[in-house]
Amino acid sequence: MTFKEDKFYIDYSESRYKVGIDDYLGVLKKHGITNKKMILDVGCGPGQWTVASAILNSNGLLYGIDNKEQFLEIAEKYKDFYKLDNCFFSKMSYADLPDHFEQGSFDVILCNSVLQYIDYERAIDIYSKLLKEGGILLLFWNTAFGYYIELFFKTLFQLNLKRNLALLRMVSLGTLNEIVFNKKEQEYFLSYKRLKNVCHNNGIILERIENQPKLNYKDKFMGFDSIISCRGVKGKTCYN
Repeated sequence: MTFKEDKFYIDYSESRYKVGIDDYLGVLKKHGITNKKMILDVGCGPGQWTVASAILNSNGLLYGIDNKEQFLEIAEKYKDFYKLDNCFFSKMSYADLPDHFEQGSFDVILCNSVLQYIDYERAIDIYSKLLKEGGILLLFWNTAFGYYIELFFKTLFQLNLKRNLALLRMVSLGTLNEIVFNKKEQEYFLSYKRLKNVCHNNGIILERIENQPKLNYKDKFMGFDSIISCRGVKGKTCYN
C-alpha cells in the first residue's frame, strides 16, 4: 500500500470518528437500535456504527464486514480502545453473507454509504432474507442524483475528458462508468422512490429519515438530493 492510499484510509476514518461516538449512539437510540441480540454492519468501513452499536447493545453480538483490510485494521483498533468483546470484524462481501448466516438471523442490518457501490437490488434481497420479522434496516448516506450532478460541474472544466464523459454518461443513463474512480465495479445513484420500491418488493417497508450524523456530505445540490437516508422494517407498516 502506498503512502497516499494509507493516508486516505486514515483520513477517512478520522473524519468518521471525529464527530464523537455519542453522536452515533444518539442516532441509533433515535431509530430503536437498542436491546438487540444480533446486528450486522455491511460495509462497516472503520467500524464507527459497529462500535457504537456494540456499546449500546452490550448483551448483543455485532458483526461488521468490509472488503478493505485497511478499514478492518482500524476498526479493530477502535474496538480495543472501547474495550469491546461483543463485536467481530471480517473481510467479506455482502454477496457472501448467505453462506455464513442463516435466514432470519438479525434484528438489525446497517448498510451506510454502501448501496451506491454494489448491486443494491441483490443486496436488499439478501438483507430481507437475513432479517427477522420486524427487523430493522438502517441506510444512511446513500449518494443520490445531486451528488453526481455537482461532481460533473466540478470536473467540467478540468482536462480529464474520460472522466467528464463518464460522468455525463452517468447523468444521462444512471450509471457511473468504471473510468471515473478507476474501479472495476459500477457506481449507482439512487432515489428514495427506487429504494422504497425495491424494499417493498422484498417485504420491507421503507421510510425516509434525516441524514445523520452531520459529516462532510451535502443534503442537496441545485434542488436535487445529494444523499438520502432511510429506515426500513421487515413485514411492518410502522416503527416498533
